Amino acid sequence: MLKFPQNIDYIDVMSPRLAFIIRKMCENYNKGIVLDVGCGNGKITQYLGSIGVDILGVDIDENEIKKAVDSNEHENVQFACVEIKNITEKKFPGILLTEVLEHTEEPLNFLNELYRLCENNGFLILTVPNGYSPKETLMAGVRHLKNNKLFAELIKWYRKAIGRDKECNESPHLQRFTLKKIQSLIEESGFTIKEYYCCDIWSGFLWMYFPWIPIPFFVRKIERNITNYISYKLLGDLVFICLKKSKTDIHLNQFLYKNITK
Repeated sequence: MLKFPQNIDYIDVMSPRLAFIIRKMCENYNKGIVLDVGCGNGKITQYLGSIGVDILGVDIDENEIKKAVDSNEHENVQFACVEIKNITEKKFPGILLTEVLEHTEEPLNFLNELYRLCENNGFLILTVPNGYSPKETLMAGVRHLKNNKLFAELIKWYRKAIGRDKECNESPHLQRFTLKKIQSLIEESGFTIKEYYCCDIWSGFLWMYFPWIPIPFFVRKIERNITNYISYKLLGDLVFICLKKSKTDIHLNQFLYKNITK
């Protein structure tokens, strides 16, 4: 039995994406080891471990895994530096993939690997940036300017000056997903989308580049309250809970559908 956080309403305001992950994990997790792919420094992995999830965080960055291992205080949380294609002897009842797919060269192949690793009737919690939102478009512009050596040095100096040169080590986004594109990729890989949600406006971007500016709680709360009333195209994150159906079930349903509709 997971320990549902008592401060979930606060988390929902400060980090809607994390609140979605927590809620869907509590709704879908029963037992077994969850796989957190691209776990980075393991903060989300360890949080999920603190509420009772048995979880394995994997990443290909040795430095990030070392940070995760050094800070880990939970016996039910493990970390490993490994590529998912090299995990061959185990399947998982649940998989978490948060802010990773946009860094992959072949996202469909990556999702196919997750399908292979997921147990039948297992679940996938997936989050990606909304690739053409104002927030992501501006960040893409900043990344493009980093190709200029002088600008890159200025950014490096700026990050060091504000103390974010180590904790915010950005890797390039190789993909920019629209809602339609990511939905298509998920379905093509064999997962079925159970529910999705769009969240996050501007405050997260401001905190990343201007961390000395305190963002009042009421500002984040206003943002959270209006997300249901504005176009998803203006929001920064796309989050999904998906279920795995066996290929046999998928082909059977397609066969039945075609015959029923003849």
